[in-house]
Parts: sequence; structure tokens; C-alpha cells
Amino acid sequence: MKTYKSNSKEVSEKVKKHVLDCYDNDIEALKADTLACGGSIQMVEGGNFEIYYDDQREFLNSLKLNNNSNKTFSDDDVFSMYKLLVSRAIDKLIKE
Repeated sequence: MKTYKSNSKEVSEKVKKHVLDCYDNDIEALKADTLACGGSIQMVEGGNFEIYYDDQREFLNSLKLNNNSNKTFSDDDVFSMYKLLVSRAIDKLIKE
């Protein structure tokens, strides 16, 4: 099974699609919410995207990220990675 780094183009594109799906492809609404919330990280922390650890974990698993150590991640680890990837995608999308 092929796996990807968190900063790979494949992962980046899938996360951007995830963000756009949550906003029905409305970049202007995404920009407005980002501004209203005070930034992309605050949007994720505020619950604008997946809010349950199980949903976040499922999404991250769908990205087929490298986990060469076969480590089991805590809920906090899952949220941190989800927040990092989604906020990075938001920032890229609103700058495009």
C-alpha cells in the first residue's frame, strides 16, 4: 500500500477538497468565516469542520499518511494533525 507524507501534493489536494466540500466550494464564504473566526486554526478549533475524534481519525486514515512506526495516536495527536492539515489547506485556499 502506498503511503504519503503529510506535506505531499496528494495529501494537500485531498485536504483542500475536504475543506471545499465543507463549504460547498464557496471560497468567499470560507474567506469570510476565516476572517470572522480570527484565522484558520481558530476555525478548526471552533468546530467549523469535523468535531469528533473518530471522524477526524477516519479522515486522516483516508489520507494514507506514513506511519512507519505503526504508532497508535491519542485523540489529542489526531486533533493536532487534523488541525494542522486543515488549517494549512484553508490558508492555501484563501490565498489562491
